[in-house]
Amino acid sequence: MEKKAEGRMQKFIRGILAMFLMVAMVVEMPDGASAATRCANNSFFGLKAWYAYLDCEGTEIAQSNFESTKIATTVWTVVLTVLNDLFFVAGILAVVLIIVSGVQFITSAGDPGAAAKAKKTLTGAIVGLVIVLLAQVIVNTILAIMNGTGF
Repeated sequence: MEKKAEGRMQKFIRGILAMFLMVAMVVEMPDGASAATRCANNSFFGLKAWYAYLDCEGTEIAQSNFESTKIATTVWTVVLTVLNDLFFVAGILAVVLIIVSGVQFITSAGDPGAAAKAKKTLTGAIVGLVIVLLAQVIVNTILAIMNGTGF
C-alpha cells in the first residue's frame, strides 16, 4: 500500500515538473542577442537575467563593464545574479518539499514509519528554506553594496 502511494506521489511530481517544462517551452524567452531586450531587466518565472545588474547604455550593455579596472566587479555581479536565481529555485523546491511532506504525513494513515519519514522530510525542508533565505539575503546585500544602491 505504501509503495503505491509513493509511486502515485512520484508520478504527480513528475507531472507537475513536465507541465512547468512545457510552459517554459511555450512562453517566449527574452532574446539575449536582441538589442531591444538587453538591459530591460527581463525575467522568466521570476528569475533575473544574468545582465540585470550591469550598467547599460540605452538598450545595450555598456562597454565600461568590460574595462580592465571594472572586469572583476562585472564578473562577480554576474556570478551573484546567477546565484540569486539558484537560491530562488532552491526556495521554491523547499516549499514544494514542505507541501509533499504534509501530504505524506496525511496519507501515512497512522503508520509510524511513514509519519516519521514525513517529519524528517519536513524538518529538512524547513532547515533548507531557512538556509536559502539567509543566503539570498547575503547575496542581495553584496549586490546592493557592489552596485552602490544601498539598502
